[in-house]
Amino acid sequence: MRINGITGDRVIVTGTYRNEFGKKIKLDAGEAFPSCPREGKAVEWEMIETE
Repeated sequence: MRINGITGDRVIVTGTYRNEFGKKIKLDAGEAFPSCPREGKAVEWEMIETE
């Protein structure tokens, strides 16, 4: 199952996500996908591991 989100979208499934620059973070269901921690811009996030 492939789960993606963009900055500002709500996380549906708790897990570890990676952005297009390779930064990995753990997000819980209900949280908003953050902007890029490095650039502060909107980015796409892809789930790489479920909790």
